[in-house]
Amino acid sequence: MIEGNSPASRSQLQEGDIIVSFNNKTINTLNELLNELTKKEILTMVDIAVVRHTQLLNFSIAPAEKK
Repeated sequence: MIEGNSPASRSQLQEGDIIVSFNNKTINTLNELLNELTKKEILTMVDIAVVRHTQLLNFSIAPAEKK
């Protein structure tokens, strides 16, 4: 689920997307993604790759601190 007014909701991410890389690092689990998110500075643009249906899509996103 994508939370309203979140970095994900302001990006190209869509419900059902599967994140496969974050900042050019392969992501296999939610824990790996969370670990990577804690390493990046807030508002620093990072590259992200997702699988949507059968397509691999690449775009950038700016992580932000949860309010």
